[in-house]
Amino acid sequence: VTDGTTVWTYSKANEQVIIDRLQSSDENPLPKDLLFKYSEEYNPHFVAEEKLDGNKAYKLNLVPKDEEAFVTSLQIWVDAKSWLTVKVRQVDINGNVNTYFLRNAQQNVKLEESLFDFQIPPETEVVDLR
Repeated sequence: VTDGTTVWTYSKANEQVIIDRLQSSDENPLPKDLLFKYSEEYNPHFVAEEKLDGNKAYKLNLVPKDEEAFVTSLQIWVDAKSWLTVKVRQVDINGNVNTYFLRNAQQNVKLEESLFDFQIPPETEVVDLR
């Protein structure tokens, strides 16, 4: 969650929240980076047509333009009807695998300001890096 200045990264499984200043890096990408950054830094290669959640999607492998990129392997699935990215799978140089599913996406929706102020759950470890 971010309010444009601060970012809260919450792990329910670890009962931990990391608070930091909003900045993008290879090690800590912003959610928008997952959707837009790859088009500038990777070369896409069509792999296959697949079904995701019952809908037709196009699977692409993205190869980093920089041989020393932090994210060494990136795959995306694009919904064939809306052309929105619906799944992202990335592997970094440390072998960490992150998979993101984007569901129920809506465009141009009015959002309440309170959505951008994270409320830390009780019993959560707080790591403040600001």
